[in-house]
Amino acid sequence: EDKKERKYLVDIQKIDAHWLQRELGKIFPDPNKCIATEKEILSILPIKDLQQCENRLVQVLQYENFEFTKMLLKNRLKILYCTQLGQAQTEEEKNAVLEDMRQTPEAQPVLEELDRASKKRDRERDVTRDLRKEVQQLQMRQARERNADALDDDATFGRGKARVAEEQQKKPSHMLDLDSLAFPRGSHYMANQKCQL
Repeated sequence: EDKKERKYLVDIQKIDAHWLQRELGKIFPDPNKCIATEKEILSILPIKDLQQCENRLVQVLQYENFEFTKMLLKNRLKILYCTQLGQAQTEEEKNAVLEDMRQTPEAQPVLEELDRASKKRDRERDVTRDLRKEVQQLQMRQARERNADALDDDATFGRGKARVAEEQQKKPSHMLDLDSLAFPRGSHYMANQKCQL
């Protein structure tokens, strides 16, 4: 039963301004219908009565898409507020959505989840930055050691090894087949059938 419940949960980090449109695109092939349906769904999600909300969603999405309707109901405030935050054009609009979330008791878990996701993203960014610094330091240390070794080798064996190392650095790491990139009809071939100047 826990797996069934988890099936309908959506990660808050995946929901952006166009998440709902992408999901509707899996159901409806027409992009205009997706956009119109998204607007209609976003007007239905704020309905506080879950039964009425479910009925309206089933009317819009049809009974064949009941699984998607269940997912929307389980995550309705998450989808509503994250989409609104993503679609907010200015900082004032974002602040208005956040203030609305703070004023709505049902939206508190969504606000807390957004905060946790933000902190997690910040931690991951910090770890990534620290790892990059460490990699750079290791690369610099290895380069210094190689230079020191090369100087020792030059003193004992001459410049032979340094030249080989230079030549190896100059060699490309992979070959590019230019013949396969050439146009078969020459460089002046134009694909357009009509051209108006």
